Parts: sequence; C-alpha cells; structure tokens
Amino acid sequence: MTYTEPAQMLDLSAARPAFERLTAFVKAAGAAENASTDSSAATDSASAAGTVPGAGPQLIDPDETAAQIPPVLQPLVDEFAGIHLDDDFEVNLVIDERTDLGPYTLLGDTDEYYPLFETADEAIIVTIADNGNAGGVWYIDEELGLHLLATSLPAYLETVGNAIAAVGSDSGERVKMHLLSHAVSTVNVLNTVEDLDARVQFSEDGQQATIVKG
Repeated sequence: MTYTEPAQMLDLSAARPAFERLTAFVKAAGAAENASTDSSAATDSASAAGTVPGAGPQLIDPDETAAQIPPVLQPLVDEFAGIHLDDDFEVNLVIDERTDLGPYTLLGDTDEYYPLFETADEAIIVTIADNGNAGGVWYIDEELGLHLLATSLPAYLETVGNAIAAVGSDSGERVKMHLLSHAVSTVNVLNTVEDLDARVQFSEDGQQATIVKG
C-alpha cells in the first residue's frame, strides 16, 4: 500500500469533541463498573488498565501494532486510537492487518480505504482519495451493500457518540443498528453488478459510490 501525503490534514478541532465524548463514555462505564462490582485487587488492577475482557467499552491502545496507517489519520491516532464495545462493534484506527477478501471483495485497491471495523462478513471503512484526503465512512453489509454512515471521519465519531448516548454501550450490535438506521444513503451493489469484474469506485470526497467495470 502506498498512501499519498494528504493535501488537507484531518481537522482535529472538529474531531476532538467527538473522541473526547467517546473517551468520557469509557471512563463513565468503568466508574460504574467499579462502583457496582466487589472485585479482587487483581481484577481492580486489570480493570484500571482497561484489559478485562467483557468489562464494557474500552479505549484501544494507540501502541498496538497496526498495518500502515494513512498519513491523514496519523494525527488522530496520536490522540485517539479508537473505542471497543464488543465483537459486534468498535472504532479501530490501528487495524493490525489488511485483506481484500470478504466484505472488501468489490472494492478497489486497499489504499483507497481504511477499515475502522471488520468481521469476516461486514466492515466499516473510511475512504482515502488519491490526494491522500480522508472522505466518507461506509458500512459494508453481508450482501455487499454500501451504507454511507457519515460524510467525514469527525462526523462519524460524533454519530457513534450519538448512537451510544441513545442505546447505551453494552451492545455493539444495537449501536451498529442505530448507525444504520441513520445512514445518509445506501447502494445495493449486487443488484447493479452485471460484470463479474466490476468494482466499487468512490468519489473523491468519499460521499458517493458507483459501480465501474474492472
């Protein structure tokens, strides 16, 4: 993967209120857990480090080994690497490896997007333009349908915060469904693919997706 140095860096001033809000959710959930659970000293120590499996939302460690991070995202990663709710949802800016299989089957080159969440059947990505800029955030469902969740990464972080505020942080699936219910637009890819070599092409701002011949 070869990412271009962006012509326009991500606006941290726009993203900071959103990721500080997500950080506050994690701290509040941790405080509530500590207040309601009579745990051992060892568990208390692990919980303070944010390492207890299934202990509610946790911040993602920015020092985790990651695949090549697009330069446009690096300033954000330096301050906020993401939030993990459970196996059904997270915002992860330090994905540890990349693939072009599964939900990415009809996407273009892997340097045209960066995953924020992925399973074997679905993914959430932020688009990366040829000029290195970050664009819209899309959810790819099990049928390879594309759902525009937000027109920018800062807007997506704000939307995730709104979803957690609305449905809580104890179920990643509910958060994901809430995000989908507020999607900006949807592209039913399989219904429009006629050529087996066709692929999805995003507009430069990442807010539109079209099907082009391979």
